[in-house]
Amino acid sequence: MNKKQLLLSTVALGCAAMLLAPAEASFSTIGGSLGVGQRDIRVFNNFSDVGSNNNVRGFPDFPGALGAEQAIWKGAAEWSSAARSPSGGIDQPEIGNGGANFDVLWLGNANGVGGTNDNIVSAINTCGGGIIAFTETPISNGWKIRYCDNNFAFADGPANISTIFFDLQGVMTHEYGHALGLGHSTCGGATMLPSGSPGSEAERSISPDDINGLQFIYGAMSGIKPVISNVSTAGGNITITGTGFDAAATNEVWFTNGSVTGTSADARVRIFNVASTGGGTSITVAIPASAGMGDVMVKNAGGMNTDLSNAFPTTLGEPLFGASVFTNGSGSNPACFMSTSLPQLGQPFNMQVDASGHPGGAGFSGVLVYAGSALIPIAAGELLVNLGSPQYGFLIGPSGGGIDPYSVTPVANPSFLGAQATAQGFTFSLTSTVLCNAESITLGAAP
Repeated sequence: MNKKQLLLSTVALGCAAMLLAPAEASFSTIGGSLGVGQRDIRVFNNFSDVGSNNNVRGFPDFPGALGAEQAIWKGAAEWSSAARSPSGGIDQPEIGNGGANFDVLWLGNANGVGGTNDNIVSAINTCGGGIIAFTETPISNGWKIRYCDNNFAFADGPANISTIFFDLQGVMTHEYGHALGLGHSTCGGATMLPSGSPGSEAERSISPDDINGLQFIYGAMSGIKPVISNVSTAGGNITITGTGFDAAATNEVWFTNGSVTGTSADARVRIFNVASTGGGTSITVAIPASAGMGDVMVKNAGGMNTDLSNAFPTTLGEPLFGASVFTNGSGSNPACFMSTSLPQLGQPFNMQVDASGHPGGAGFSGVLVYAGSALIPIAAGELLVNLGSPQYGFLIGPSGGGIDPYSVTPVANPSFLGAQATAQGFTFSLTSTVLCNAESITLGAAP
């Protein structure tokens, strides 16, 4: 079997003997641990392999992330205190098995590879031979993880990784183990074994030996650690339900950043001095404008491992799986257009135009699908698309005089997740053109 080493950087190897595990353990530690303010993870998505950004399937436990970003987020989240949901991933019963006072906050995308302590994952094309990935680990004040794109090809899954690729998610699970303070293990089946094989997905799920190492560093999950069990959004607010929140106005609420952030920035979106109600079981705050779908966490007063909650996934009310919303300007256009499926990356987006009301019968019908919206009165009605914006699609065909179906497939590119457009139907004959209503479209992921 083709096996290659997953190496720590020289920096990490240099401190490998500073903190040793008990003699009977197979895990090892490399010295130190991540402070409560260093539990974040970001990605600079410069992966060039053809398989690194193929996945456009959305997963509610990891909202807003596709491709390499979703795989990397999942890999880090495996070390979290408890499963994010019982459904897990396509090939994992659950993701999050650490049982320790340790949880990971997803902060989205960075605009560069960053420094050694900026907590950013990226690719590099100048690695020495045989290295799959490596972690630079000052430990207490952060880390940096690099995938060796020049040595090996990586795939984002989410399942059935070909033997010509290394699994992005499994490699991340291993490398993040180094970031949080673990060295290599000698225990068979451990994620922290020093080598991996192409096509293997086994490293995604941490073993009892890995868990023992995590708990040795951060302690077994304490009963006083705050726990988020549910979130809900309404009217621009988010309500966080759980246990163990401070009753006084000493809680902090942390969110994923909705923007691409600078490498050296503290990308957390934080609200300070928040009180809870219901005996420490409920917190309600306004959703910050800079927050995006991803994670929410609560930190109690203090800076101990037991003061930070689990990370709970939230879309903040945004449409993860796409949305089409009826719109009609001033309402003067006839309601003769509608979608019949959700607009999702890589999936047919089905629409229909009702041409039965066209004066004297329609010879043609069609759909204008453009980025941006408009409200431009013309002879045919109100033009509700912005023809000056980048074009997503323009469909036209002979009309049957009744319901005319149309379909377009948005490109299967993770970078278009959340892109917005306007689709408007129309009917046409030699004597007249009629503009229908429109729909505001948000591109989502297929489940």
